[in-house]
Amino acid sequence: MRAVLLATFLCALTPAAWAVETASAPVSVPVRIGEHDGFGRVVFDFPKPPAWHMERHGDEVTLSFAAEDQVIAPGGAVPRNVRAIAGGAGRAVIRVVPGAELRVTRIGNRLALDILSPPPARASSAAASPPAVATPAPTHHAALKRHLPKAMPALVPAPALVPAAATPAPVAPNT
Repeated sequence: MRAVLLATFLCALTPAAWAVETASAPVSVPVRIGEHDGFGRVVFDFPKPPAWHMERHGDEVTLSFAAEDQVIAPGGAVPRNVRAIAGGAGRAVIRVVPGAELRVTRIGNRLALDILSPPPARASSAAASPPAVATPAPTHHAALKRHLPKAMPALVPAPALVPAAATPAPVAPNT
């Protein structure tokens, strides 16, 4: 009888021990990437819908996840507008190119981060600076003298303009 009680007791403990062991075992979250027109995409495939929070400081984006037992496992490849992806327990750190914009979408158990490419550099910086004006090459002074007339006519001053009256003349009322 004692053996039956002992076996029952041990069997009752074993599932509890398994539950504790599986709860503490880290779950690897795969990361996929994609290239699209105008943006790159990083997708996290969670086992269940994630609770998440995003922070951005300059070109570094940190995604934090509520389930710390889930370890982000990025692959080696990154989209063209991402410099690096680092994973860890309950978080991912993504370095994006300067000027990139972000868009996050949750689709079922997946969290998709779209990294929109920055707009191309505009020619406004070139247009903002005035174009260089071609200056004529210096010419020898003696060569200029040959082409100038010997005597220049005297300049006649322009007639002086008469200023308008400061106050208008009074108008007589119609009677």
